[in-house]
Amino acid sequence: MSASSHSTHTLRELATILDETAQAVEVLGASLCSDFALMEKHMGSLQGLDLICQTVRQVGLVLCEEGMPNSFEHIHLESLRERLEEADGRSRAAA
Repeated sequence: MSASSHSTHTLRELATILDETAQAVEVLGASLCSDFALMEKHMGSLQGLDLICQTVRQVGLVLCEEGMPNSFEHIHLESLRERLEEADGRSRAAA
């Protein structure tokens, strides 16, 4: 089922769920960072958790936009923005 076939309410609820998930992962990350030895040993993984949170939040913002965005410039994570722009270009080329 395509995103356009879902109601705006459903997409907003999905965005809320994504934001709540990001918050839960942030709490987990903060808890793990409270142990200095663990933080020092697993800094790369903890930074990965932070990137997951940022990505999940940005995807949620895209879902909340009316009619999906024509431009992804507002997305702060470059890798996500580029991926969505590439997918959007393929979608337009196929149309």
